[in-house]
Amino acid sequence: MSKTIGLLLSAYPYLEDKMNAYDNVFMHDEALRALETEEERTFLRMLWFFKSPKENSFDINLLYQHLIGEKLAFALDLIAHYFRNDTYLLQGSSHKLILSSTEYFSQSEFARELISAGLDYNQAKVATYRKRGKFVEEDVIISGVPYWSKGTVENYIDYLRLYKDSDYKPYADYTVEKTPGYISGKERGSVEYKVKPNDSFTIDTPVEYDVNKNNKKQ
Repeated sequence: MSKTIGLLLSAYPYLEDKMNAYDNVFMHDEALRALETEEERTFLRMLWFFKSPKENSFDINLLYQHLIGEKLAFALDLIAHYFRNDTYLLQGSSHKLILSSTEYFSQSEFARELISAGLDYNQAKVATYRKRGKFVEEDVIISGVPYWSKGTVENYIDYLRLYKDSDYKPYADYTVEKTPGYISGKERGSVEYKVKPNDSFTIDTPVEYDVNKNNKKQ
């Protein structure tokens, strides 16, 4: 399963059993009829496109007609994420889509990076520390799922290594400048995105998509 499909299903988990319904005309129509809103049907059609773009087209006008606010923002980010991460069509492009970057880590991926760096932080420990407010703040939350940029992960690993065997220093007070090619992603300066000279880029402040509001529960 691609990361983009995983993100979509994290917000609309009940669409998973309809993911392959496009294979059969009857199942295709039945899957659409079974959904209650045009919003859900739009995301199902998008799911089919992500699953098999050669067999399923997606009309972007559906976004204009049926989505608004955070739902629309979420859908647009999914599309950008898909073309950036799940196809080779943007290969060679220097434009940075910050929220759709391949250099973002989920909580479990962050934990693996910490363990690989020789630090005793499994996923359960990361979750506990986040709950207590003792872990580095996520850069973006999509459908309730936290993600950290590669720059944040690297900086936090450096911070933990530096203060592992010495007096504790709050991460907010820790700053690092590895190269002159960094730009701050937050006003507090705790997150840095590495960019190459002459790159174009899009910087978005951390945003939480409340796409699960009023959705069905399994």
